[in-house]
Amino acid sequence: MLCDGNFFATASNSAKTGARKPQFPLQEWSYSDTSRSPHLEASPTLLKPVISSAIDVDYQNLLGRSSTGGVVLGSVKGTSAAIKLVDLDKLQSDTIAQLLDGGLIEGYGMVATAPILPGLVLNGRLFKDLTWDDLALAKRSLGRMHAMGWIHGDLQVSNVLFSGDGEGRRALWIDLEDARVGTEEERDDEMRYMELR
Repeated sequence: MLCDGNFFATASNSAKTGARKPQFPLQEWSYSDTSRSPHLEASPTLLKPVISSAIDVDYQNLLGRSSTGGVVLGSVKGTSAAIKLVDLDKLQSDTIAQLLDGGLIEGYGMVATAPILPGLVLNGRLFKDLTWDDLALAKRSLGRMHAMGWIHGDLQVSNVLFSGDGEGRRALWIDLEDARVGTEEERDDEMRYMELR
């Protein structure tokens, strides 16, 4: 993961395996400003709110399923498309970081989120190393994810960050590559795992 201030960019798997890395300096480009991108061959494609009238979804025409839900046939602005809808609103800021922007930069996938500060709990390797209050926040946050039918899939202390202090403190889960829709038994297992570790 590339990080510069409030900017977080996640490279594709090819970057993690030693393929060509992005050559643009992140600190000289604002992800919210597409009018200037001097270090890119082309301006990035950013995620923008989509007008619901531009999308036609046929929920009865299931194309397939993945760990995060079903994919159905539909169209976007009249062009046939495979569509998956993921409800992030109920999770953002309370369970996961708030999504600010995202898209493609020179073939690399980019996701920008609001910064989570202070972040990691120092010297915390196991959940039992957390204070009772922080452990309760982490379990409550995970419970909200479970309430929507999801499991995190990779529970470890380094995957939960803390934002703020006092009554406004929140626990936010990161590294969601293994997150998926899970069974009730799997959700119970995750919660028990936190209590035992």
